[in-house]
Amino acid sequence: MQAHYGVDTLDPALTLRKLWVLLQRLPPGAWSDPTSEASWSIEAYLLAAAVDRMAELSWITATVNSKKGQGPKRPKPIPRPGVTAKKQDDGLGSLMAAMKEVTT
Repeated sequence: MQAHYGVDTLDPALTLRKLWVLLQRLPPGAWSDPTSEASWSIEAYLLAAAVDRMAELSWITATVNSKKGQGPKRPKPIPRPGVTAKKQDDGLGSLMAAMKEVTT
């Protein structure tokens, strides 16, 4: 809060209502918990999805043009906040969840 608004949260003059309003209007990426889905902006999700697609296209091209069984390993997607490696999707599910969170 101090970094974005210059407001000291320990100030006794700060009301709970004002604190609530300031928290609701924090920009994406301002949350202190980096594992929260709210810590990434929609642009960050889109960029991660684009990078993942480009990596997959490069992998497909290299695999098609290499000898059988000698192609490179499939690229891993960029880790997204709040998503475990086993549940990692193509980024679009995380993007849709983030968009719903922003619009509500």
